[in-house]
Amino acid sequence: MDDFIRVYELLGFQVCETSDLDPDVVKIAIYLDRDSLPSHVARQTRRGTWKSKLGIRGKDIEHDSLELLEGDEQDEYGQVSKLMKKRRYESEDVDE
Repeated sequence: MDDFIRVYELLGFQVCETSDLDPDVVKIAIYLDRDSLPSHVARQTRRGTWKSKLGIRGKDIEHDSLELLEGDEQDEYGQVSKLMKKRRYESEDVDE
């Protein structure tokens, strides 16, 4: 997991404590599966919802909470383990 976190740190992210909406930052949530391996990442939109790519074809979905994807069944992504944030730039999320 530490190597996974370092990759996001190289992209400008830093660990944060809350998933509360902050319009000045982009937040991501990293899910770990039951084997403690990274299984999924969701990104917070400007409206406070979360976006994810699901499945092999990478279909985008939008969900209101991080908990909606949590669980240990085959179609679930484990548990949110880390929240990270970085400064949001004007050009990001223009479609949201």
